[in-house]
Amino acid sequence: MAAFIAEGHLVRHIRKMRKVYGERRTALTKAIANHCCDLLEPIPVDCGMHLSALVKGNLMAATIAAQAEAIGIGLYSLNRYPIAGNGQNGFAFGLGMIRTEQNR
Repeated sequence: MAAFIAEGHLVRHIRKMRKVYGERRTALTKAIANHCCDLLEPIPVDCGMHLSALVKGNLMAATIAAQAEAIGIGLYSLNRYPIAGNGQNGFAFGLGMIRTEQNR
């Protein structure tokens, strides 16, 4: 591992993955804007491997996530990840499996 880091491979990998996840975050943000803007409000971020979006209106994210799980869809409600005891009514979307034009 030390050689991997010392030879600069880790830095190159991080640089590459920032670009890949940036493209995926952009694709998901555009998809939400095009298909779900009346239901979801993305929480702006510039980095990371997840994007969160708050649910608009009276829909309950936990209920929707449970219904999705019942039919085999992995959808995670933000209330599973409470900060100081206050779960948000929204979803956490992992960017790992999102395909973009560049990686099809």
